[in-house]
Amino acid sequence: YCPDHLRTVFKQHYGLSPLQYRNRKRMTHAMELIANSDLTIKEIAAKLGFKHNTHFCIQFKRTFNITAGEAIKRFRQYRGDGS
Repeated sequence: YCPDHLRTVFKQHYGLSPLQYRNRKRMTHAMELIANSDLTIKEIAAKLGFKHNTHFCIQFKRTFNITAGEAIKRFRQYRGDGS
């Protein structure tokens, strides 16, 4: 199959382009890491394959409408483990 055909079939099946799907999965994983780890923003960005923290932070804000720093403050305080 040619790449264009695969993209079309993927979008028909999932309702998203492969790039949109990948970005959504990355951001979902980012939120899981924020909520369930003590990793820094820089560590999370690197773990998810971002070359620059800024690109990660822009994508995170675009996806969740809060900054990664705000998410850390909001979700880590409710874990109950003193983090």
